[in-house]
Amino acid sequence: MLKELKIDGKASFDWVFKDDPYTSYALFSSTCENPFCTCMELDLRFKSDLSARMIDAHIVVDVKEHRLVAKKIKAGPYRVFADKFMREASPEDWSLLFRLFAGLKKEAVMEYTDDSPELPEFDADDIEENSPLILYSETMPWSEHLGFIFDGITYLIEDAYCVKNDCPCRQIMIDFLPYQGDPMPAHAKPAAAMLDYQEKTWTEERNRAAGRHACADLMRAFLKEEPDAWEIFKKRHIQMKKWYARYKKKHGIPDIPRLPAPMAAAPRTGRNDPCPCGSGKKYKKCCGKNA
Repeated sequence: MLKELKIDGKASFDWVFKDDPYTSYALFSSTCENPFCTCMELDLRFKSDLSARMIDAHIVVDVKEHRLVAKKIKAGPYRVFADKFMREASPEDWSLLFRLFAGLKKEAVMEYTDDSPELPEFDADDIEENSPLILYSETMPWSEHLGFIFDGITYLIEDAYCVKNDCPCRQIMIDFLPYQGDPMPAHAKPAAAMLDYQEKTWTEERNRAAGRHACADLMRAFLKEEPDAWEIFKKRHIQMKKWYARYKKKHGIPDIPRLPAPMAAAPRTGRNDPCPCGSGKKYKKCCGKNA
């Protein structure tokens, strides 16, 4: 079982097997440092003697599926240790491991800069041809979620953006996802709004789903909880466009220029209408005489 220890205000973990309660293994953990990576693999190293150079075991687990990543575990003593660990790991242990994993991922997000080499993946063909809105949470999955509580229900904000570099739009779509309470039916869609963060205005896209709160009520509650939301959305939009521009450059993807809007046809002057030259005569008696 996992034991959480507090040393100088920082959490650390020890592992103890049920059949050997007097031997504690200090747990050292790490994970993929790419903040865009969606893998759920946590690297665990166990050490019973902190003064020794050698570790007792090294295993990799998937904290979402609660399984060993077998291909990353050596045969022999490590495998024996891993199998024993899996037999004894409880739901509470997995919950702690997930919390540990999430903390490491959030550290990776905090340490990420514009100079970092990692980039998210984009479907450039779809973006260039169809200009879909891309979810921020799917691009940077371990970033801090925006959210608020309304009428006893926690709502999370899913914000989506156009990332085309030649598009001047300042509008984004947000969904209000209920996080607790009765589950929303699979066929239902959440309340949603389209926002213009430059003008600080919004319009309703979907009023409500499955009898939940109205979009206008949710929007007011959200802006009260997050008064800086407009600036947050602006920064995220700029960042999403930067990531996509770097992704295109890295993969040599050319820009597909936006087609100009078709020009409206000039209104046709009728034969009995006043002549557009300003003479005061009918068109058929003036400039349209020879038409």
